[in-house]
Amino acid sequence: MQESLLYITRKAKGIGGMQRLSADFIRAAQGWDNVSFQFVQPYNRLPFDFTFPFRALFVGAFHALQGHRIHLGDAALSPFLVLFRFLGARHMTVTACGLDVLFPNNFYQWMIRRALPRADKVICISKATAMEVQKRGVSMEKISVVPCGLHDSASSTTVRLHTASPKLITIGRLIPRKGVAWFLESVLPILLIHYPDMTYDVVGDGQQRRTIEQICRDKKLGRAVRIRGFVDESTKNELLCNANLFIMPNIPIQGDMEGFGIACIEASAKGVPVVAARLEGIEDAVIEGKTGFFFTTHDPIGCARAIQQALEAPLKTETVSAETIKIFSWEHLSKAYKYILFSAT
Repeated sequence: MQESLLYITRKAKGIGGMQRLSADFIRAAQGWDNVSFQFVQPYNRLPFDFTFPFRALFVGAFHALQGHRIHLGDAALSPFLVLFRFLGARHMTVTACGLDVLFPNNFYQWMIRRALPRADKVICISKATAMEVQKRGVSMEKISVVPCGLHDSASSTTVRLHTASPKLITIGRLIPRKGVAWFLESVLPILLIHYPDMTYDVVGDGQQRRTIEQICRDKKLGRAVRIRGFVDESTKNELLCNANLFIMPNIPIQGDMEGFGIACIEASAKGVPVVAARLEGIEDAVIEGKTGFFFTTHDPIGCARAIQQALEAPLKTETVSAETIKIFSWEHLSKAYKYILFSAT
């Protein structure tokens, strides 16, 4: 029997985790057997697509009147649930990513609490996101957790030489919750006592770049730290393949959260072990002892100790990659999504 599914996403452009998830979901759903799949997203050719809300409303209303299944790409679109339900939609589901649930605006939170519980299912990218969704009135029976994932082409391993000059890397936006400034100020000086030739590549850009550069000057970290800014995929992959460890040193920030931590699985899929703060959605992105290790956030000694442990007793590159692909491959996640979307009533 042929099923119909409409997917509406407002995250079509950019390099963030939500954009990546939307693209991956579309790619997976287009390969489903016996499913007529259609999606609505902003036009890439426009800086800001003013037509998107109207197209989403029109196409969504048509599918609702036909009784088709509708899946929304993030919680900010949940007001559509109210209208589409009124028009007769029978099966409506939403993916919740974290910041789309937490956005600190009183009206937005009022809206989320009234609209999101109307979904038949809410698919959360982490257990931390699921807890936030539950706080906003969605019953646990309606919540499923499906992490972000990777297509098989994202994995490729390289033999790494674990020398006395270890190479660390962090990839992500330079914003407070990512914890790079904290790591440079509180942890790296400790590590350099034991590993004076250690290097740390910081890939990404953002509002804290000047602060990070100032910390490097104040702490005299210039020889150890290389702030790369944004780099192309080829350069990023080369840096990852030459790294001993991927560091995710997040810190808690009120009103902000790491919904998952896709950078962790991008690194571990290439065989690079991860050392990460045990915080929010990152807990779902690292398989402790198999793809990496955790430390308590804001604990510099604990962080330095975890990194030292990972360097002195390194996980096998091939095992790290294999464990990541086993859990986070879209071949596996696609089946989970399809089951949840087409079992919702």
